[in-house]
Amino acid sequence: MNRIKAAIFDVDGTLFDYKERQIPESTVTAVRKLKERGIRVIVASARAYPELSRDLLEKIDADYYVGSGGHSIQDRFGNLLRQPHSSQGDMPQEQRSKILRQMIFNRLRCGHTGK
Repeated sequence: MNRIKAAIFDVDGTLFDYKERQIPESTVTAVRKLKERGIRVIVASARAYPELSRDLLEKIDADYYVGSGGHSIQDRFGNLLRQPHSSQGDMPQEQRSKILRQMIFNRLRCGHTGK
């Protein structure tokens, strides 16, 4: 009986090799073997699902994707299963404004530009 039910992987530096700028074939093979043993594969990332590379989605073919630093869960088809917070979250407007002012003051970029 297989006691391991799921394996969770980060993307950057774990599934994706920055030195080679690709997902190693050894990683693809290892993930495939896990799935053959009935172990669910979950990819967790600070990135949102749409920001994940097509290469990752096709080669790894995870059962689930935990994205946006844990704020969303999607299945392998991209169906949103859970997104507990709105885009503004539960943070009070005053605190959001203070953080945004600090980011502007310190010239920090925020958000996704699509570039």
